[in-house]
Amino acid sequence: MSPEPTALGFDTSGDHCAVALARGSRIVSRRIAEMRRGHAERLFGLIAETLSEAGTEYRNLDVIGVGVGPGSFTGTRVAVAAARGLSLGLGIPAIGVTRHDALSFDAREPVLASVGIRGARYLLQPGSGSNILNLALDSGLPELNGFLGVVIGDDSEKIARALGIRCATPEFGIAEATALLALNRLGQAEVRPAPVYANPPAAVRSGSRTPDAATQGI
Repeated sequence: MSPEPTALGFDTSGDHCAVALARGSRIVSRRIAEMRRGHAERLFGLIAETLSEAGTEYRNLDVIGVGVGPGSFTGTRVAVAAARGLSLGLGIPAIGVTRHDALSFDAREPVLASVGIRGARYLLQPGSGSNILNLALDSGLPELNGFLGVVIGDDSEKIARALGIRCATPEFGIAEATALLALNRLGQAEVRPAPVYANPPAAVRSGSRTPDAATQGI
């Protein structure tokens, strides 16, 4: 086993299936497939390719990093269920990473992380750990007046124009950031990964849930 801790990170919360392997502070392998459906069928194939390219195996992993959303209902559930299963089978922790945290990871200046949702609205987080705002561009984004930094994420150019600030691209892809964040959080108090839905289904909003459908609805 490598003396450096190794993390497998993956995210299927959007129109993609993305996987990366991080060793220490380095990304050593990655795969991404653009897709709207079929995440469950594709995920483990991409994981196998990623591990093979890095010359490693499941038994050499120290932690699983999983994208927990906000994102699509089905895609987010696929990744979280896979991470929980791998965590249990391998006896290693699984750490959930939100899309907002992945977008702002390792940024050199304050970041307004943007995730688009239905109804031309955006879930905006002005700085890591701050409250997430559910806003529409036609509102003028009054709650963000005075934000100094850059916009990263969905429709970043539009939002940056509305606020009169700059936009930027993320330092890392979503799976890469997820893997690296999992390594950074390794050894901290463990919280079982749970989906964060952009638009929770009616059954979830009403309180009905299945064992794999714990949510933090926004």
